[in-house]
Amino acid sequence: MQGVDVRADLSRHPPGIRKYSEGGHVREGVGMGGAAYFIAKSSGLSDLEIMEEVDTLYSSMVP
Repeated sequence: MQGVDVRADLSRHPPGIRKYSEGGHVREGVGMGGAAYFIAKSSGLSDLEIMEEVDTLYSSMVP
């Protein structure tokens, strides 16, 4: 099975979301994040478009 390269380095939230790009710092339960990312990429969204949506959602949850 091939891994999914989630481009968390594109996030505007360095202390939170970008930890995914720093290898080994964040684990995601059973891989739902990677699966959702794969579906978004398969639907034609760019890495930047996906991370902008993630950032918008993250901003609504974290002050």
